[in-house]
Amino acid sequence: MKIPQHLANHIQQYATDNVIGLFPQPLFNTTLDLDDDEVSYLKSAPMRDVGNGLSCEDVHILPKTPKLYKQICDKAALFINKLEYDFEVKMQTSWTNLHNKGDWCHNHIHTNSMISGVLFLDTPPNTGEFCFKTHNSSGSRIFTTVFTYNYRKSNIYNNEVYRVIPRTGQCLMFPSYMVHYVTTNPQDLERWTVSFNFFPKGSVGDGINEVQFPETNNQCHDIFRRAST
Repeated sequence: MKIPQHLANHIQQYATDNVIGLFPQPLFNTTLDLDDDEVSYLKSAPMRDVGNGLSCEDVHILPKTPKLYKQICDKAALFINKLEYDFEVKMQTSWTNLHNKGDWCHNHIHTNSMISGVLFLDTPPNTGEFCFKTHNSSGSRIFTTVFTYNYRKSNIYNNEVYRVIPRTGQCLMFPSYMVHYVTTNPQDLERWTVSFNFFPKGSVGDGINEVQFPETNNQCHDIFRRAST
């Protein structure tokens, strides 16, 4: 007889000298089919200098490439389904990024968003890594920020950075609060990506606990502003 998962988890607590991993962070990894015409359109959009690279002026660009837009929305729904949640999301913003030689992206999170992601639109080898940084309450290390501890072998508990070596067509999705950054592009090659944000749609809860999610990003900002005053 198969033991229910919640009972198996409970039994695991009593294993001798056992380390239990609590509250893991989900990173969804997938691959998308790229249409040449849509890729060309995304690369042709007007860009602006953001100090460490170029970013698209249009922050709602993916709906203009319907094949890619549908794939990403379908994958976001699959991501939520794999986590066993029961809600829907709607893409709020999306924009292209261009990193030439020497360009990079600093540590950051995505505010006013629930699920964020990146599509590696045209990413030649060795043009920079996409990295996640631990976000635990101590800031960077599992026990304290005062000391740097040596470790015998890298694992999910002592690692401070998780590095992704991207390939063209690869797509990552993750909770928007996860700290991430991009290392410097050392090559004389363009590195193109598309970033995007999702927010829930519809409503959750019932009665006095019901929340109706907004349909637009401007409405999201209005809600957060009212909540902070």
